[in-house]
Formats: sequence, structure tokens, C-alpha cells
Amino acid sequence: MFIKKEVGQEEIILNISGPLNDNTTAECEKYLDDIVAGTHRIVTVNMAEVDSINSTCLGKILRTSQLLLAQNRLFRIVGCSDLLYSTFRKLKVENLIMIEKTPAL
Repeated sequence: MFIKKEVGQEEIILNISGPLNDNTTAECEKYLDDIVAGTHRIVTVNMAEVDSINSTCLGKILRTSQLLLAQNRLFRIVGCSDLLYSTFRKLKVENLIMIEKTPAL
């Protein structure tokens, strides 16, 4: 499930719950594309309730981060489970995206 929450005009939070897998890839891409097309300067993806991620969704997240960076916008992931955080560290994703283990309020 994907829920967007605007925090003023500057920030948007995308809360994701459930696995990011073949069944949710198209929805994940749609939400991330909408965020890139938007104007929020700060984009936060809350993954506190994501237990797994496939390579397609991970690639889309990395691409979204690159596009936002090119627009001088901030992209960050918050609320990773230990397992997801470990996966990101093994893949060195934290070298490309700001990742915080604690969820956004």
C-alpha cells in the first residue's frame, strides 16, 4: 500500500507498507514518477512497514533519487527494518541515498 502525505509545500512523505515485489512494481513506479513530476523540495520514503524489496523497485528508487538530486531536491529513506537496512548496506545503497532506520513522524 502506498500513501502520500504532504507536509507543507516543501515536503512530501510516501508511506509504503507490505512487500515491494512483482505485484507492486507498477504501483511503486507510478507513485515515484508522480513525486518526480511534483515540486516538493524534500521527498521522504517511509519504509517502516516494508519487509522485502525486489531489484526492479530498488532500481526505480535509485533512479528517482538521481532524478531528484539533478533537480536539487532531497530524497531520503526512513524507517527501514533491520533486514531491509542490512540489504541496503550490502548493496551500498547508503552511499547513494540518505537512509535512516527510524521512521518519520
